[in-house]
Amino acid sequence: MISGILYLLLLSFLWIAIGAAVTEAKKNQCSLYFFNLAGAAMTTLCLTVWLGVTGGFSAFRPGQTTALLSLLAGSMLNAYGNIRLMSNLHSGGRTVAYTIPLLGFLVPFVWTVVFGYAHAGWMAWLGLAVIVSAISLLGVSRGTAAECPQKENTRRICFAVFAMLLFGGSQIFTILPSLKIWDTPSPVISSFVFLAGETAFYAVFTIREIRRSTVDYAKCFRYALLWTVFTVPVYPVLFLTLACWRTLQRVEIVYPIACSLTIIGYSTFTTIRMDEKMSAGKVASLALMILGIFLVKLNL
Repeated sequence: MISGILYLLLLSFLWIAIGAAVTEAKKNQCSLYFFNLAGAAMTTLCLTVWLGVTGGFSAFRPGQTTALLSLLAGSMLNAYGNIRLMSNLHSGGRTVAYTIPLLGFLVPFVWTVVFGYAHAGWMAWLGLAVIVSAISLLGVSRGTAAECPQKENTRRICFAVFAMLLFGGSQIFTILPSLKIWDTPSPVISSFVFLAGETAFYAVFTIREIRRSTVDYAKCFRYALLWTVFTVPVYPVLFLTLACWRTLQRVEIVYPIACSLTIIGYSTFTTIRMDEKMSAGKVASLALMILGIFLVKLNL
């Protein structure tokens, strides 16, 4: 139990740190595409070295091609979602802009229910209603409106919801091989292909960005390196956390607890580091989101 709690806390810390690194990069006006390109490329390089040393590439089979193409499609949606999320992290309401995309898991959840891959109990639908209410409350919260004009606030929430849909679509392509019972590669190879697809996406748009404006490569690389330090261990820690709690037969609590701790931790970070106000309306909205997450993931 103690090891499971420690893994859960470490996973939450890594998610908070990744969000903080992205926020710092945006605050310091790093190039959106080059920052993500540098981070994804460095992470892919680390995985390449690992697979080369351990001989992991030899585990690939031609029958896994369909699953890898699905992962590549998911990586493109995830990459664009990262761009939309990061572009939305300007001053005022960063917590809102970062928290809503974390709810991307709702998209594959609804998709699997609609297409008969999963069953949703009444509590799950109640959780969805609570989350929708929380997002609506953010839109009319006085504290949120005070940080930026109402029109701008609504626009930011719409962008955050769009990023959530992109992340959710990415997750659908990620879980599709398992649902279709396709021959799937190992988690490390899957992560490598996913990150390689993101790197290619960022590379194409970085070339376009370089032609249009000047990029401070040194600054972007520094923040990308910080992002990479926290991103490289996040997948192994996630798998270890899931395995530990699966042994304890409580794997269903991993995501809601980790996501809730991430929301609380990131909100604390923006309040202290970015000097953003936490109004009563915003606190109530975040609390409702956390409640909704638990209701959906418990799915009774």
